[in-house]
Formats: sequence, C-alpha cells, structure tokens
Amino acid sequence: MTVIEVKPSVARQFSRASKRYHKAATVQQQVGRNLLAYNPVRKAQVAIDLGCGPGSFAPALASVSEQLFAVDLSPAMLQQCRLASDKVVAVQGDAQYLPFTDSSVDLIFSSLALQWVSDLNSVFEEAQRVLKPGGSLVFSCVMEGSLWQLKKSWLKVDDYDHVNRFASVASLEQSVRQAKLHKAIGVVRPHTFWYPDIRTLFSSIRDVGANTVIGAKRKGLIGRHLWQKFHDAYENYRTDEGLPLTYQIYYGVVSK
Repeated sequence: MTVIEVKPSVARQFSRASKRYHKAATVQQQVGRNLLAYNPVRKAQVAIDLGCGPGSFAPALASVSEQLFAVDLSPAMLQQCRLASDKVVAVQGDAQYLPFTDSSVDLIFSSLALQWVSDLNSVFEEAQRVLKPGGSLVFSCVMEGSLWQLKKSWLKVDDYDHVNRFASVASLEQSVRQAKLHKAIGVVRPHTFWYPDIRTLFSSIRDVGANTVIGAKRKGLIGRHLWQKFHDAYENYRTDEGLPLTYQIYYGVVSK
C-alpha cells in the first residue's frame, strides 16, 4: 500500500477515536510518561509535539518550551489538543514533510506515532533538517515483536495480515545513522497489559484509533466459526491476570 493510501486511512481512524482516546489510552499514557522522563531538554525556545493526538503531553511540554507546536494528521485530534492546552499552536502536518524552516527547532517529542510512517528514513531526515545544532528528537515507537499474542492467534485462522508489521531495531537505528543524527539513548522495553476478555482487548486498540492494518488484510467480516477459532487460540495465553497483550517499545533520544 502506498503512502498516499495509508495516511488518509490512519487520519480517519484517529479522528474517529479523538473523543474517547483519553479514556482508552492506557498504553499511550504509560509510554508517554516514560518518554517524558527521557527528555534531556529542560528549556526550549521552540518545541514540536509530533503526532500529538489529543494533547496528553502538551502541558508538560509547554512547561519546558517558550513556543510549542502540536502537529498531527488528524484535525479532530488537533481540536482535542487545543482543549488540553491553550499554550499550543495546532498544525495539521506530516512527520515526513514538517512545515518548519531549517534549523529552527530545539526539541521534537513524538510518542507512539512513528510506527504509522511507512518511510522512517524521511522522518529522521526531516528531524535533522528542522532541528537546531544540538537539538533533540525524543521518541517512542512500537517495534517488531509487538502484539505477538494477537499475531500467533490469528495464524490459527488464516494467513492474512491482522496485525501490523513493525520496524526492527536494526532498521530504525540505520535510519538514524543515515540521517546523521547522534544516538544518546536507544532502548527497547517490553510492556504487557492485561484484559478480562478479548473484546476489551480489541477495544483498547480500536478506541485509540490504532486499528488500521497496513498490508494484505482480509476483506469483510470474520464468520462465527473463524472468530471462535481465534478466540480459543487466544484463550491459551490467559493467566490469573487475564489475557495479555505485549508491546515492544523503543525509547530513543537522538540529537543533531
């Protein structure tokens, strides 16, 4: 699927989820708080919250920046972001084509947005372009090996892509080097979340707008028989805590 096809689909899904995002975003909130702790920039003239969503981290970022731009593909998410903080300037934009001049930004903060970009090379090259010398890109990204319980359970049903394919650590770090950015931090941390049943688990993905599958996915609805087959396969992972869903999250800090 081409970039042109993917981006409108992603934007639509996140726009639909904009009003229920805060309530459902357990994964996103935890990862974002962790990422804020990695941020080495304590005072920025200009900062960007890239893939800002509904502005969950805008207040914290506004406290360390004189001017904060919130950038997202989704107009509805930007509207929610404006409600989260009156100190942000909301900009509909694309991580691959940032609407900022060269060497004009001190900090780019991006939590759980980069996995939706088809070309990581262009993202890091754009970051290199707009960052001031010494400026930092602080980001988290869902990586290869995430949602493995979902993937293995769907393989019991068919060979279609029901789960997105995520970048490997090696490919991401190659993109960083290619962009001539300097890695200060690059660590992968697993995060497992637990759900009482499979429908609640799916809601945790759908209600934050993260249910777009990029690739050769099945057309139409799954029949009752195949759904039961998937359900039974996932139940094999149940523990006393519930049904697990594991994310492999890359936390990165790179500088120009």
